[in-house]
Amino acid sequence: MWAQVAFASSIIYATSISTIKMSIVLLYQRLFRTPKFVAATRAVAAAVLAWWIVVVIVQIFSCNPIKGQWDLSTPSKCISAAHFYVGVAVLNILTDVVLLLMPLPMIWRLQMSQLQKVTLSITFMTGTFVIVASIYRIVLVSQANREDPLWTFTYVAIWTSIEPSVGVICSCLPTLRPLLREIWAEGAKLRTATRSNAISIEQGGRPSLKSKGTLPPRVNASHHREWFKKVDHYSNLTGSNETAVTASNGGLDPERDDILLTAINIQHDVDVDREST
Repeated sequence: MWAQVAFASSIIYATSISTIKMSIVLLYQRLFRTPKFVAATRAVAAAVLAWWIVVVIVQIFSCNPIKGQWDLSTPSKCISAAHFYVGVAVLNILTDVVLLLMPLPMIWRLQMSQLQKVTLSITFMTGTFVIVASIYRIVLVSQANREDPLWTFTYVAIWTSIEPSVGVICSCLPTLRPLLREIWAEGAKLRTATRSNAISIEQGGRPSLKSKGTLPPRVNASHHREWFKKVDHYSNLTGSNETAVTASNGGLDPERDDILLTAINIQHDVDVDREST
């Protein structure tokens, strides 16, 4: 049973790797539309397609009869599986390197800051992890023993699954940059508001969802009382008087010498006639 699964998984592996690379090629064609670059992407796409066709055909007919790949009791003549997998992996790594290096000259010709160019280059170069996985898989394949497949091919199977999975993630990163930037900005706002509210509570104030990370000023109690005397003065005036006053001392005792003043807002529009004395 394991040999049949290995036979099918090798074909699925080649198909998934080729599909990922074709999607990256199409992404490059949409981003950089210069004639020379488009021609280069088409050449790479043709190489990837040829690699997939060769790998699938050789994998299917690597034993004669085909049944000999999973039925060791059947007399068969097979090619060296280790040599075949190493050759496939080497060509796979070469196309990976080409795909990684292709967009770099185009990125550094864009009209943007050096920091943005470096950031974009790093984003596109995240595919290096796929190359590392491919190299490690080659090492494991070269050490595999067909006479004891259940032991020697276990880690080969694991890394055969890891490589295309990492490839999918890396190929999606360039398109996820705006989303990740928005998530990071919202997270920074939330962390700032949380830290500001924690400090405000420690100082005796009230938390605010609209906090911008700054602490309210501390004022002397005598200055605080002067504001309310002005409000009383306005209330003794006659005529057209429209005054809106809001004040908050953060819930502290107004008799204290040091009061945490969170807000005093006065909006006043008045036409005054003083009473005759």
